[in-house]
Amino acid sequence: MNFKHLFTELKRRNVFKVATAYAITGWLVIQVVATIAPQLNFPDWIPSFATIVVLCGFPVALVIAWVFELTSEGLKKTEAIEGDLSVAKQTGKKLNQVIIIVLSVALLFVLVERIFFANKKEKGDETIELVSIAVLPFVNMSEDQNNEYFSDGLSEELLNGLAKIEGMQVAGRTSSFSFKGKNEDIREIAEQLGVHHVLEGSVRKDGDQIRVTAQLVRADNGFHLWSETYDRKLNSVFAIQEEISRKVVDELKIRLLPDEEERLIKLPTNNIDAYNSFLEATQTETTRKPSDLEKAIALYKKAIDLDPDFTQAYARLAVAYGLLNDYGDIPYEDVLRLMRENVDKALLLDGNSGEGYKALAFLYDQTPDESARAIEAYQKAISLIPNDAFAHNALHSVLREVGEDEAADETLLRAYQLDPLSSPIVNNIAAMFQRKGDYAKALELVEENVARDPSFTAIYQVKLGILRNAPNGKLAEAFKVAHELFQKDTTDLQFLDFVGDIARDLDMGFLAQHYVDRMLLLYPNNFNVLLNVIATNMSTNSHQENIDYMLAARARFASIDPEASKRGFATPLVVSYGALGDFKEAIAVIEDAFPEIKAGTYTIDSVAGPSDNRQLARHYPVLLDQIEASNVSIPYKNKLAEHYNVKGMLEGGTARLEVIDLYNLLWVEALEGDVDVAVALMEEIYFKRKDKSTWEYYLKGDILPLIFEKEPLYQQMRDSIYTDLHQMRAEVVRYLKEKGEWQSKWDKELE
Repeated sequence: MNFKHLFTELKRRNVFKVATAYAITGWLVIQVVATIAPQLNFPDWIPSFATIVVLCGFPVALVIAWVFELTSEGLKKTEAIEGDLSVAKQTGKKLNQVIIIVLSVALLFVLVERIFFANKKEKGDETIELVSIAVLPFVNMSEDQNNEYFSDGLSEELLNGLAKIEGMQVAGRTSSFSFKGKNEDIREIAEQLGVHHVLEGSVRKDGDQIRVTAQLVRADNGFHLWSETYDRKLNSVFAIQEEISRKVVDELKIRLLPDEEERLIKLPTNNIDAYNSFLEATQTETTRKPSDLEKAIALYKKAIDLDPDFTQAYARLAVAYGLLNDYGDIPYEDVLRLMRENVDKALLLDGNSGEGYKALAFLYDQTPDESARAIEAYQKAISLIPNDAFAHNALHSVLREVGEDEAADETLLRAYQLDPLSSPIVNNIAAMFQRKGDYAKALELVEENVARDPSFTAIYQVKLGILRNAPNGKLAEAFKVAHELFQKDTTDLQFLDFVGDIARDLDMGFLAQHYVDRMLLLYPNNFNVLLNVIATNMSTNSHQENIDYMLAARARFASIDPEASKRGFATPLVVSYGALGDFKEAIAVIEDAFPEIKAGTYTIDSVAGPSDNRQLARHYPVLLDQIEASNVSIPYKNKLAEHYNVKGMLEGGTARLEVIDLYNLLWVEALEGDVDVAVALMEEIYFKRKDKSTWEYYLKGDILPLIFEKEPLYQQMRDSIYTDLHQMRAEVVRYLKEKGEWQSKWDKELE
């Protein structure tokens, strides 16, 4: 049989079509098994076994296709079938249909797999990319332990370089660095971080000589995929970083896009001394302590002096100024100016810098009424650095501010996936569970975070929130926890804020003033201290002082942004003017700062309506009613009722509603003047749900006293709330006396 005849016979007997159908079907079977095996916890050998079976069956299928033919009477040997009885053509048509059907199923599978599986495995409630890696902090092997910053900085830069690659999931710095100095099993580390590969190594620096050892480990079996040692001059550190990054990418079979290729080979600076200062700064600022932030700022400036074209140094310097605004003492005007100067320089040098856009977003986040631009800039930064957990976490916060809660949750969960051991991110995850009413899960996360990172002060805010609000309402216990934290570090601004805030909740404005005085002594330029002064003045009924203070602050910040300064102080000004009975002035403040409220064109909880309008939108109709009884306020009240869907919320009773829904109902029912329903909601929120923080403010400065001050039913509920608050206050007084921190002059404040 010659080759031509053989080919014709193979074709006639449908051997090629059988091979095609079998190959497609076999591939589909292998892919399905490989995809579902991890989901169903099948043994690891199952996918391999399925592949072997399919491969072994292939030649068998070809032999059967050659030797046998499928007839109406079953399988028969081809040689035994007379030519006019052969149904090979009909079988060929059926095989064509089979191929089309199997191809369609394969295409459907590919789509489903890409959308729902995407080479992922489950980890808790989240999904984790298979092409995933953590960069552990390289061990400092230098004799000089002061070189620790260099090995840490080198590790972080490798992490940052890999984080720019779209096809990889890279665990965030905080999570990876939490294992520094711990001799834990690679598999356990990988499981906690949700990754399948780990890059580890060591650095020895001696003068201008450097030895870097790196190894890429597959986490499930500890197998070393690759390892290498580099003995180079110090100024070759960038080449080492690129080589390691490329080797990791090659081993994990990731294809670089052109822009990723460009970013990978681009040197941050040509000056090794500038880079040295930069690395030291990045590791110094991680503590967030004011003194360390100031040191980091000096180091970034040194790096820039050595290399005026150092893009990353300008970007990180801008962020450091923003962090100093949050944690230290620097005039707000200076913060915005210094951040803007350095952001502009970074983006001028490199208009496609992910770090530059992250700094720009942080600047907008610090600037009033710039939420929309902050969101846009964070999204741009994420497009350039897909695995940057900081950017995702920060974007979530801005989305939350503008009322985009669903998008905020999705972004936060992505940040958590990237950096599951990051204290700020876990803090936000706990707060998310708290908002959703899952207090047990929120508290569990808080306790885990406290055990892992007790120095992270912000995590206690969620714990204190759970104690103060639903389902506990234990203000006295919350104060004790906050005070014990404060005693550990009486200079910590956040701890001072905690004790002062809870003191105001307990109708102890005088005690809050005590802590505010200390804030002013330590952090006279911090913007958050200014907000504490305003809140405490309202708590102590110092309304005229508050008005004078805020008007002065307005004038101070008007040079930065006149509109923002008007809007930023509008709510406390309105409350203070209202408390003094100057309703016309309060109305004038609203109409000047938020003309859209008067026009009725505002949108609640959106970029078009800054968060202050949520309170002022309900103040405005109440103030109008104080001037003269008329129907002019009705459209404003109706707008709020429609926005919060009051009728829909009331269907089925209040038991099914979240606490935030009850508050929204309360404000709308109060605006309607329905004292019976409003008082019932107050009882539901405060006494049944035990959501007790901020009520001292609601009873003094919000709309309730303006509307119901003369209503006996409201007065009775108000007195009941104050009785409960003062019982908890008495417990705090006893506690402070036991600690020897009660001042006798405060006794008269309790009368």
